[in-house]
Amino acid sequence: QKILNLGALKAQKDDIFTIGSLLVKKSLYSVHPYRLNPLGSEESIKNITQKQLFEFHQKYVNSQNMILCLFGDFPDTEQIKHKINALLANIKNSNRVSINTAAEPPIKEIKKIIQKMNKEQSLVMLTWPTIDLFNPDRYTLELVSSLFSDQDGRLFKKIRENLGLSYTLGAMSQPGLDKGYFLIYAACSPRDSQIVKEIILNETKDLKTILINNEELNRIKTGLIGENLMSMQRNSDLAMRTGLDELYGLGFDNYKQFKTKIESISQEDIINVAKEYFLDNAYVTCIINP
Repeated sequence: QKILNLGALKAQKDDIFTIGSLLVKKSLYSVHPYRLNPLGSEESIKNITQKQLFEFHQKYVNSQNMILCLFGDFPDTEQIKHKINALLANIKNSNRVSINTAAEPPIKEIKKIIQKMNKEQSLVMLTWPTIDLFNPDRYTLELVSSLFSDQDGRLFKKIRENLGLSYTLGAMSQPGLDKGYFLIYAACSPRDSQIVKEIILNETKDLKTILINNEELNRIKTGLIGENLMSMQRNSDLAMRTGLDELYGLGFDNYKQFKTKIESISQEDIINVAKEYFLDNAYVTCIINP
């Protein structure tokens, strides 16, 4: 397993989007574990012992730390419960283990990262600290990420269609158990990286003052709701979604709110969220050049 993990770590070094994301998070977070590479480092992977793995398993794998999800057409649910109880009879019953993380101080400046990689294109990333999973603004931020990723949207039209500066661009809202982030990215020619960065910044500024029209808003809402439904078509998808939501404390049936939450977002909600999170003086900009 160590060899596989070291191989995955090596492969990361050739992926410009992964490197950009890791650099941004390392700059965005100074003390929180979100700043770390989930795969670990070469040193940490090599130094992990069997004893540490055993102790980790003993600490976290217990009945109070477990969420079990079953989705399907079960003819006899009582029989299923009986079989599951028998299979899990040896799981120890102890208190749920909570993970306490250090509070991340807010960034109060524009942090700039310039990196070089053996690539032909440049990558521009702009990232703002945002919210945790429990903040109701998560739905508006998710809509805004779709707004900036939509192929008929404003960012695509300005950067790709009107100026032909990029063919790969988009955005993502990433809330977490602790405060996450909002990221906008674009791959472009090295000579265009600064102008692409300025266009992105201008778009986030416009979002604070200019109402998006109803036609665009409704198109984004419809697309987002449709994507959400498609992401839950399989039993395995539902099990993963409900299991994580229950584990995080949102409730297993939290997914049922999605459509209503997205439909209720107004033009003013988008302006308010943009003002709250897309600050002009506190974000991380990362440019990776050849």
